[in-house]
Amino acid sequence: MAYPAREVDLEHFFCRSIGFISEMVEAVRKHLDKIARKLVLQFDHRRIVPMILVFAAAFQKKGCPLDHMWALLDGTFRNFCRPAKDGYKGAAQQVQFSGHKRHHGNNHQGLETPDGIVVEMHGPFEGRTNDQRMLNESGLLTRIMQFCFIATIVGPVLFYLFGDRGYVHGHPALQVPFKGAGLTAQQKRYNLMMSRFRQPVEWCFGKISTLFAYVDFYKNQKLYLQPAASYWQIATLLTNCHSCFYGNLTSQYFEVPTPEVEDYLKNGF
Repeated sequence: MAYPAREVDLEHFFCRSIGFISEMVEAVRKHLDKIARKLVLQFDHRRIVPMILVFAAAFQKKGCPLDHMWALLDGTFRNFCRPAKDGYKGAAQQVQFSGHKRHHGNNHQGLETPDGIVVEMHGPFEGRTNDQRMLNESGLLTRIMQFCFIATIVGPVLFYLFGDRGYVHGHPALQVPFKGAGLTAQQKRYNLMMSRFRQPVEWCFGKISTLFAYVDFYKNQKLYLQPAASYWQIATLLTNCHSCFYGNLTSQYFEVPTPEVEDYLKNGF
């Protein structure tokens, strides 16, 4: 997964047959997929909840105007080859095609904290699914309402997320920029300021693709022939482990240390 490679090349490198390498890769994928489902598919509230006050303080220290924001929410689109399971005009073509991206692929919903850890990568969703629908189907806001009421000196306070313009305003667990025409100067300043805090969530998606370039090589990502979504979630898990060992840009920017790898993985087994 670190780089796109043909199994015939790996055969000479490892001195093992193509069949053996293929079986070994699949066995490791299945093992890591079980851990990713526990730690990445939905955020690990047992580890996250005690850290929410630290995350919110990190945003405030950087000048964030929101007092109780603890994580950043965004969607990411992962390309793959055009599916042809039921013909080039079949249902698979339509549901996996994103008119916005002009490509076939899966959508995933990522949630990142100021330590640079992608605490949730929910999905996959059909390529034509927009951010708001992903949010509704993932049940993320329900989990926020369940776990993110934190006791403070003024009583229990709900700590919320921040997303981009693709999400609808109105839920107490999610804040979004002001939208529409005729924004006041103050609203425009708010949007400009908050755009600064949204950039780190793109850094984490970029790091996943940089460390594990195979998941970004769409010519070798084939729906119905390969578990493309599982590869992306496993790459997210392994990138988080890399951040635990070596840090990341988001952690440096917010000055929040990454967790120890033992602490990050302990609830995945």
